[in-house]
Amino acid sequence: MKNKHQAIAYDWVCHACAAENDKQLRQCHACGCSAFAGVDEMESHANTARKPAFSLAREQAVRVLFWSAVITIAVFLKFIAGA
Repeated sequence: MKNKHQAIAYDWVCHACAAENDKQLRQCHACGCSAFAGVDEMESHANTARKPAFSLAREQAVRVLFWSAVITIAVFLKFIAGA
């Protein structure tokens, strides 16, 4: 088993919640699971994992796409009405 203080030379993915973590982190930024966690710790963090931080970005992207579509349709209708 690896030492919990051992350096990680690469960015890693949490096995409990699948969040991407920087190589300087020893605990997952999303769920708090240790980088060198055993199965029991991974299962406990997987059951209590927080919602990923990217959900806000997805909501913003949907909002931008929606308003882009609305504006495109409005411009198209104005073009058709003016022709």
